[in-house]
Amino acid sequence: ITTGGVVGYVFRVEAFTAQILLLVDRYAVIDAIVQRSRARGIVEGRSSEGCRLRYLNRSDDVQIGDLVVTSGLDNIFPKGFPIGLVTSVAKSRYGMTQEVEIKPAINASILEEVFVVTNAQNEDFTPQPGDEPTNGSAEKDNAAEKSSADEVEAN
Repeated sequence: ITTGGVVGYVFRVEAFTAQILLLVDRYAVIDAIVQRSRARGIVEGRSSEGCRLRYLNRSDDVQIGDLVVTSGLDNIFPKGFPIGLVTSVAKSRYGMTQEVEIKPAINASILEEVFVVTNAQNEDFTPQPGDEPTNGSAEKDNAAEKSSADEVEAN
């Protein structure tokens, strides 16, 4: 993570290295909610095209500009870390779901440092009204430090 949001997650740890799956990787999946409406879905990476929020009910209220955050239900991320902003919503004529495109909150190609959260169970990092969704805040920085976050250089 960064103060701006989710970068990805560790999927393999070895003696001296760890492999990270970036949020935009096509194999990345994260349980998420739309902050405003509490609609729940799964974020999937789409490589250079950003991300997609899938498995939302057709009736779920999702609008362009909505902030999508981690749900905390996948046992990978605590609740409330910013994932990105909704850029488009498409409801097919038939079917039970809708497709939502997301612009990630961070640009992984320009990162210099990230935090690795090692234990943040039962913490809630949901942005509060007035918080900047992509710039983070001092309170979130302090909360991340309190939840055993280790600073790691991303090279």
